[in-house]
Amino acid sequence: MRLRQQQTNAGLFLYKRISERKIRQHSWQVKLLMILLMKHIFNLFPPLIEFVMYAAVFKFLKIETMKEEVIRSICLVDDDDDDRMIFAEVLSEIYPSIDLQLVESGADLSQKLYVENNSPDIIFLNVNMPMKNGFDCLKEIRERPDNLKFLKIIMFSTSKNPDTIQLSMQLGADFYAVKPVSVNDLKNLITKIIMDWEVLRHNKVFLLN
Repeated sequence: MRLRQQQTNAGLFLYKRISERKIRQHSWQVKLLMILLMKHIFNLFPPLIEFVMYAAVFKFLKIETMKEEVIRSICLVDDDDDDRMIFAEVLSEIYPSIDLQLVESGADLSQKLYVENNSPDIIFLNVNMPMKNGFDCLKEIRERPDNLKFLKIIMFSTSKNPDTIQLSMQLGADFYAVKPVSVNDLKNLITKIIMDWEVLRHNKVFLLN
């Protein structure tokens, strides 16, 4: 009974992931998943064969665990009051359960991380800030001797300058995201990052208009 329940959970999980990734409707993994889900009606396969079939789908989708990475907190570091307000409104609308930390400067970020020991799951780090800019913060974090150097950091700027993007990557940014000009694009950006971090991390750059 427990194995059956685990397989049911696996089927629902895979269906969700396939839907999120917009895999073409008639791909083999979709057909295989539909067969696996229908086996609860017709009892088509013994448990061992079902396990092998699930493993094949998981391997194809490069999903090693049924536990999705949960983003519980995000930190936005930006000296622009309006940008912070809009980001906060959008995030609270689409992901109300995620805790948002709003930070106004690079110095305040250092205080939060190193003194208060309050590290978020993802940092959206503005590039152009007075006194201590985003590059300074990024370099400082990546050179840390502790686990803070592994923080997920997205450089977040209005600039599309290739030199700025390249420097961000060289300093260890996970992504470089150009600030969207519309609320809808910001929603899409945040959603895509949270839903598919491990897939998108290979693309590195978001240039949303």
